[in-house]
Amino acid sequence: VRPAAPVELLAEAATLPDLVVEGEATSLALSVPLRNASAAPLARCRLRWNWPGEEPTTEPLRRIDSLLVTPLTLTVKPPVAKLDPGAEPTLRVTIVPEGAGEPLAATDLKLRVVAADAPRTDTFVSAIDGSVQPYAVLPAKGTAAGAAVIVSLHDAGQSPRERLAKHAATEGVQTLAPGGRGRWGFDWEDWSARDAIEALDDFTRRQQTAGSPLDARRVSVVGEGMGGHGALRLATLYPDRFAAAGIVDGWISFYTQGGARPAPSDASPIAALLGRQASSNDPLRVIDNLRGVALHVRSRGAQGVGPTEARFLRERLGEFHEDFVYREAPAESEASLLAEQVAWLTTRQLPEGESQTIDFATSSPGLSATRDGLTIVTPRRHGEVARVRLTRDAKALTLRGETTNVRRLELDLSPWSDKGEVTVQLDGARTVKFRPCREAVLLSLARDREGEWRRVPDRSPAPGVFKAPPRVGGFKSAFAARPQLVYGTRGSVGEQRWSAAKARYDAHLFLYRGGGLLEVLPDSEMRTALRDAIPLRRSVVLYGSAPTNSAWVILEQENFFRRSRALRVEQGAAWLGARPESGGDLAVLTVRPRLGDSEASVAVVGGTGEVGMRLTTRLRYFWSGVEYPDYLLMGPEALEAPADPKGARDVRAAGYFDSDWGVDEGGILWRDVAL
Repeated sequence: VRPAAPVELLAEAATLPDLVVEGEATSLALSVPLRNASAAPLARCRLRWNWPGEEPTTEPLRRIDSLLVTPLTLTVKPPVAKLDPGAEPTLRVTIVPEGAGEPLAATDLKLRVVAADAPRTDTFVSAIDGSVQPYAVLPAKGTAAGAAVIVSLHDAGQSPRERLAKHAATEGVQTLAPGGRGRWGFDWEDWSARDAIEALDDFTRRQQTAGSPLDARRVSVVGEGMGGHGALRLATLYPDRFAAAGIVDGWISFYTQGGARPAPSDASPIAALLGRQASSNDPLRVIDNLRGVALHVRSRGAQGVGPTEARFLRERLGEFHEDFVYREAPAESEASLLAEQVAWLTTRQLPEGESQTIDFATSSPGLSATRDGLTIVTPRRHGEVARVRLTRDAKALTLRGETTNVRRLELDLSPWSDKGEVTVQLDGARTVKFRPCREAVLLSLARDREGEWRRVPDRSPAPGVFKAPPRVGGFKSAFAARPQLVYGTRGSVGEQRWSAAKARYDAHLFLYRGGGLLEVLPDSEMRTALRDAIPLRRSVVLYGSAPTNSAWVILEQENFFRRSRALRVEQGAAWLGARPESGGDLAVLTVRPRLGDSEASVAVVGGTGEVGMRLTTRLRYFWSGVEYPDYLLMGPEALEAPADPKGARDVRAAGYFDSDWGVDEGGILWRDVAL
């Protein structure tokens, strides 16, 4: 489609909330994509908007790179004029150059006005990337205070409003349909799963502000098809958030549905490691988390999902679960089925008060880390399930239990504050004594090299020193803290062109697949921000290598303080610590902590030459079900069919950094024996 103008605002792709009659006069979050089809960046401009008859609001517009489509986020106040249901007030949005000059682009955005008891669309600004994301709400009949909540996940190809239309308004039940980052999104994994939790948190906050708080103990999740998979996944990830889950024709995992295995049984160590990371999102690996979550499972033989998925889930639940319903029935009215499920789910609630036992597992603390005051901070082996089983005795002030694959954990002992000294014993090792008080209720424990559990300082005074749930690793974790994509402007002409094109490609791909917002800028702009000491506290993705990207100085800062784990990608060689790997055709994906911050990362998408850089385009990190570890170094032959089932013959190195982001504990596997 040929652009009509060099700079355009795309109103047809805007993300807009509904205005509620007599609603709270809070600010509204909305976005409209801007297309800069020119060969020059759009800089030194301002964004202006206003309702009819009202004074405009103006703010600086961030720099927009050339040849880029990117969403613009606006936070606007509702119109002053009285609104009636059915009205469509128009917001005028304009881009103007600083100083004098004609507007560069303008558009009108029409918002809907709905009654307070009508279905509506709300929006929020995502903490992941700063984009505006929608969710649909069906208000409860009667009073909203103390209402139960149904989080309803749409199937592949549906919108939140289409999913919500299948529900009927219910007495004392608020129904919420998250956007999930689009009609297909990420299969309710990755950013889609985070979106559901962000939407629930935003809706909870709104209801609290409006004086109609929800019943946090009666929150359930339900879905069909892809949404059924999402309901199962969210319930296993967050068993302390959902009292019950409803699943209709939901597939369990990519492997149960497709019949594939992450890696063959005789795979090489590197291939097995990559397969282990790829299977980290399988709900079956942590299905025991559902022990306290009520389940309503139905198989109708619809949505292209055979009954074998539901039967397999039934068999697994039958091994340990005590509160689930299972039915196989032919196709029937989805509305009646939903009504039946909602009636059953809303009778369940989370237990009140402190439980005597905790049994919690996670495949990655970056996805799910906390339950009942227990936080698994870091595992011993990344990509494998970490589990803690604890028994609490409030009278004796003791906690005893067993751990599997846990390196570091935290216990919130605030319920026992000022009650006396607490005794903790894990894995039969020597006990740890701790006296919680109002000033200190968090007990941090770590396993030393001898396997003994010891009390360690809280991680908060030294952010970023150790891996932790806000930044536990895995390459895709870099895209969870408002990342900026920084391309290099040095090196050969081919390297420069690849770097800029790859950064734009990633930004466009994340926008298309997940409604995401990834800023794109050259290394010169990033160096200016660093020189001016602008506190960004955001992740940075560097494209290229040290010679081609001048913003590599961000990584050099960490290398200066941690020389033994220095990461370098140069012309013809890649270094990790003191270990080099030579070749001008090697591709690198890696993630490192950003110094001074506990959440932001520095990621590298690059190579030791132009061939290696182009190789990264085949690495699909924006696809659900595709996972990469902290470090991946590979050559072009890795794309070819392996000559034997062990495979991964041209993957030179892959693996995870240590809990302190080091390389000394053997978490990085190399194809060849170290020199």
